[in-house]
Amino acid sequence: MQTNAVRCGANIVLNSRVLSVSKAEDGGFRLCLENGQQKYYDGVIIATGGVSYPSTGSTGDGYSFAESLGHTVAAPKPSLIPLVVNEAWACDLMGLSLKNVVLRAYAPEKSKKTKSAEPFPGKYSANESESAENGGYACSAAENTAKIEKKQKKRKPVYEELGEMLFTHFGVSGPLVLSASSYLADSPNGALLEIDLKPGLTAEQLDLRILRDFEKYKHKQVQNAMCDLLPQRLIDAVLHVAGVDAETTVDNLTREQRGAIVRTLKCLPLTVRAARPVEEAIITRGGVLIKEINPSTMESRIVPGLYFAGEVIDVDACTGGFNLQIAWSTGCAAGRAAAEAL
Repeated sequence: MQTNAVRCGANIVLNSRVLSVSKAEDGGFRLCLENGQQKYYDGVIIATGGVSYPSTGSTGDGYSFAESLGHTVAAPKPSLIPLVVNEAWACDLMGLSLKNVVLRAYAPEKSKKTKSAEPFPGKYSANESESAENGGYACSAAENTAKIEKKQKKRKPVYEELGEMLFTHFGVSGPLVLSASSYLADSPNGALLEIDLKPGLTAEQLDLRILRDFEKYKHKQVQNAMCDLLPQRLIDAVLHVAGVDAETTVDNLTREQRGAIVRTLKCLPLTVRAARPVEEAIITRGGVLIKEINPSTMESRIVPGLYFAGEVIDVDACTGGFNLQIAWSTGCAAGRAAAEAL
């Protein structure tokens, strides 16, 4: 790319940070550089990226350039970013990858403005609150699953997709989580995530599957009787969220407890505390408003000769190469239009 640019007559200037972009007296543009130099050009394309990955030079300078020239900039926020959750048991699963699961994301309840979301009950929650009456669990199986169902009914999902995700030392990440985060970028605190660990089975079918496994391992503890269904580390998490003592033998397991396990497998809940720092975001949401840009040429509707391309614009998408395509397509359109205008 660099070779072709030079061959076409481009002058590539490195290690010269631009401090400001302004209109020049002759109608062109004046660029003030950090080294004290001033450069003058007939047209300018702002393609400075967002504020994620600052080590690459994406420090948000393009937003200030655009605002100084009269443009409106939507506040930049992290998007496609891992999420921090309240539940400590999720962090204990660090490194565990889930495939072919369904992730649902629910926006935070509007009534909860500043109060931090409460972690889901269970003896391994971040606010460890144990109850001796329930064998060390904060709630019984019935109380736990009732809370899950209550949360389901109160919120409508803003995102739901089948795919892969990953547990980390702070919460969750992976393709599903990154995409879900783009729907929660405005206010992730208090958002609810639900994982369907067995999306290919209905609750009734899953119950029959568990009954077959329990008949096969009827004299074992429930944590060992689910070995054909889930990884061991995940079994422990599912049982404690369901409020079922992992050492209970299968032949002593009640119908209520089995129902709690089924519900948890179909709806493993997590409460989002926050998004990770913007420096860890794959992209930045926000930027120069698209209504102020000609979509055919990427030229400013406010300042002739000024163009925008890439992440500096208020356009973002989910994972899958869409954001790269936005950068390539807007860059191509801006470059062609700017060249034709000379």
